[in-house]
Amino acid sequence: PVTGAPSKTLFRGTARKKAKLSIVDAPVEEYDSVAELYVGAGALPRDSEMTAKGISDDATSDRVEEERRNIAVMSWLYAAKKEEDNDYHIIIGTEPGETPRRFFNVELSGLPRSGQPFRTELKAVRDAFESFLGSAAPSTSGYKKYNPPIPVIVTGSLFFDVSHAAGVVGPSGMKPASAWEIHPITDFEFEPGTN
Repeated sequence: PVTGAPSKTLFRGTARKKAKLSIVDAPVEEYDSVAELYVGAGALPRDSEMTAKGISDDATSDRVEEERRNIAVMSWLYAAKKEEDNDYHIIIGTEPGETPRRFFNVELSGLPRSGQPFRTELKAVRDAFESFLGSAAPSTSGYKKYNPPIPVIVTGSLFFDVSHAAGVVGPSGMKPASAWEIHPITDFEFEPGTN
């Protein structure tokens, strides 16, 4: 058998693996901005409410009711980094110049093994992300910042990250104020309206 470095695309984590590698079967709710996720109609529950649920970070931990939603949000890509588990942490935010600026973490999942559910969908969006950014795609060496930020529409399933408290993920000055995420991303539309 051939041995060597582990795949650069397979998901290598364990925390809430079942939830992270699944796509919710629900309609897509559309949001005009990251700010609307925090304060608009249908805004996300407070982190304190979610933490109080005692959600397990075991590999078999499935989504709770509040996470069984798909959303699409108009936003701006500010920074991204490839993590050791092969997820991409991607920091999106409100429009440049908007005050206060709000940030949100969205993730392209490392892939399930061949033959697993959702692999085809997750691979397609991951390939499109890497193809669009080309040499500007992020690596594991730290966050790559995009200046000017790139307008994007991100679609995917909601996820509450019990492993990372608010203010931990992201580069300095771009840390989301919530542990909510889109994870996994199911569609990433760059520069909407320019095609």
